[in-house]
Amino acid sequence: QQWYTFILLAGLLVVIGINSDNLRAMWYADLGAVQLAKVELGDFPETGWAGKEIVNRLDQADASLHTALELDPLNRTANHRLGLISMLRRDFSSAVVYLNVAHQEAPRHRGIIKSLGFSYAWLGQADNAVSFLKKMPETKNELDAYYSWWKGQGRGDLSENAFKLRQILESSPIQP
Repeated sequence: QQWYTFILLAGLLVVIGINSDNLRAMWYADLGAVQLAKVELGDFPETGWAGKEIVNRLDQADASLHTALELDPLNRTANHRLGLISMLRRDFSSAVVYLNVAHQEAPRHRGIIKSLGFSYAWLGQADNAVSFLKKMPETKNELDAYYSWWKGQGRGDLSENAFKLRQILESSPIQP
């Protein structure tokens, strides 16, 4: 019976040793996700969207998430959260890179799909945006809100992108 326990423990150590980078990557990705959530919820219950005012408080989360990617470049959690941070920084080109990797790892993840679609929208890449957002019936209402919100942020270019995309989605059928 002691031999079985020894063999089981030895096997477990071998498995952990082989997967140590992935396990460490998961740890740093989860840590970064928690750090990001703490910043996003730091002023709760505030009304309104978290915006660029929280960007300067994201360095710790950013560092943890990048450490996760050094250990596992395909880590879904790290890529997803770095995409969200890039969106907050208004760096939509970087957001698309991170979110595309996350989407490859989790192609049905609704949050990733929407973030990727909106990042393409803000880049003015309507065809790419539509390919992701056409499956989301609520997108039309969200684009109406973004039209006004971006205008209020002094970003007429992004407001116009929201308006154009809304028109495209209005003329195309919703596809489940």
